[in-house]
Amino acid sequence: MAAKKSAKKSAKKSAKKAAPKKAAKKKAAKKAAPKKAAKEAAPKKAATKSPGKRKGTPSKGKATVAQKKAALAARYFPKVQWKNEVETFKKSKDKDMTIELGSPGSAQVTRCRLIEADYCKGLTITTQGAQVIFEK
Repeated sequence: MAAKKSAKKSAKKSAKKAAPKKAAKKKAAKKAAPKKAAKEAAPKKAATKSPGKRKGTPSKGKATVAQKKAALAARYFPKVQWKNEVETFKKSKDKDMTIELGSPGSAQVTRCRLIEADYCKGLTITTQGAQVIFEK
């Protein structure tokens, strides 16, 4: 019985000691709450834009891999003006003309689009690997 009483007393003592700590934490939280509200209510600074950068262009050295590949492709495989190429071929005396593209897949897609175009009527367009071949 004595052991039970001493255990109860020690439990009460530890509970009394813990109670002031909890109260102190609650007071500290109440004091901090107005500070947080003041920080949230403060107006945010507007983002400043640097005058030299355009929207959508990466800064130097931060281009993605896809952007770098596209830039290289544009440099080594310039965009072809197909209408001008076809009209020049039609005016010439040559019977066929071959244009090298980047890959066999792009050649096939280009061939399909050219067949549907109005300015390619009367021409036979074939592919061989990455080449598009025009024939009269």
